[in-house]
Amino acid sequence: MSPLSRSRATSLLLLALSAARADAAARLEVKGSVTEEDEELVVSVQVENRGDLTAAPLVVHGELLGRHDEVQKDPGVAANSWTEAQLRFPQEVPRPGVHVVALRLDYQSPQGGAWTSQAAYLLLALGANPPAAVRVFVGETTIETRGRVSVSLESADGRPHVARLRLLTPKGLNPFGEAGDVAVPPQGRVSAELGVLRGTAARQTRQGVLVAASTTDGETQTSAVAEGAVVIANDPAVLPHLRIPLTVLAILMLLAATGIELRRRWPRAGSG
Repeated sequence: MSPLSRSRATSLLLLALSAARADAAARLEVKGSVTEEDEELVVSVQVENRGDLTAAPLVVHGELLGRHDEVQKDPGVAANSWTEAQLRFPQEVPRPGVHVVALRLDYQSPQGGAWTSQAAYLLLALGANPPAAVRVFVGETTIETRGRVSVSLESADGRPHVARLRLLTPKGLNPFGEAGDVAVPPQGRVSAELGVLRGTAARQTRQGVLVAASTTDGETQTSAVAEGAVVIANDPAVLPHLRIPLTVLAILMLLAATGIELRRRWPRAGSG
């Protein structure tokens, strides 16, 4: 009998990260539930728009236990309204407990046309609902192209634990490297770092990220998630700032050379 069948599961409620772009007028939050249907786990993600602009279209990406699914909602979600997307995953749960459904919400503003992406999550209680064994703390990290997100962990119950960390990012940022397992002592905090690489994320923006920590005690898994931020700094190199003037200068030099060549080949009338 599956963990879900032994105990009907519901997801814990949570808030998604605010949009990665500070000027985005759509503000999405999520909550959800899970049911068992035709040997699948159907995760119903309710996306609520607390902003003042419609997010359309909306694409909800989900990952659970290494399996992926996505749903596109072409009407999107209007301001002060909500929509629901159903993500389907195989019913293959290695152990009961609280598991992280990693979400990414990609959406477009009808007025601006630019795509915005944000990381989000659900905590899914399958077969058991133990409290988190560790607490996670994430601050703000500034990077140019690549860097490391600093994470602090402490035991929530006064016992030692081993936590596995995972960095969840919006589109445009990419985790890189392996964090491995982190030994959390019974008392005090321990630090760890997670690598992050800038992809298409715009410079001089603040991107919301999530750090998930999972622990296994016996046959039961617990999970905790904390919010952080990655600030993309401006490019400090000299050449990027000179690209436009150098391009203009190159065009002017090309036009001048073309003019000299034309005068050489076709001299003015009456010359010679």
